[in-house]
Order: sequence, then structure tokens, then C-alpha cells
Amino acid sequence: MSITSTSTDQQLIDWLISLLSEVEDIYLRKPFALDCVSEQLNEAFGIDSFGKVNLFYAIIDDLGLDLPETSAENWLTLQDLLAFIKQNAPGA
Repeated sequence: MSITSTSTDQQLIDWLISLLSEVEDIYLRKPFALDCVSEQLNEAFGIDSFGKVNLFYAIIDDLGLDLPETSAENWLTLQDLLAFIKQNAPGA
């Protein structure tokens, strides 16, 4: 599944769900969903700092990016994560 900067939030969530199935050490408390975009990655979904780093590398590898880990420091909510992907997806 490929995404672009013009992908909808639902398309991005579907892509993330697919990507997460390949990432080790991330076990969501509940699935990503469009009605959960304002929820905290750590509290609502159970993604700790180690999981965030693993997810970061999975995203940048899949998108073919070369960004520092610090790019993920501001990911507090699912919406923050979606905004990062939109900013850095092809066509941005």
C-alpha cells in the first residue's frame, strides 16, 4: 500500500495498521481508528518511547526518508503522527 501527502486520514490509518503488523515490540492496547485521532499514543494505545522509535524507523524506512529520531519527539497523539506522515509522504 502506498501513501502520498494527499492521502486521507483513513488511508493513513490503514497504512499504519498494515505497517504495525510488521513492527516488533509494538502491541497496541486498542487499534488505531479515525475516531481516536486526538488520543494519546502512550496512554490510549500503549506506545511507549521504545515503541515510538520502532514505529518511527518503520515509517521512514517505508517512505524512503532519512530523518533523525528527534523528528518523532513531538508525536503525542495519533493526529501528530498522521500530520508527520502527511508532511513527509511523497508529494509533500
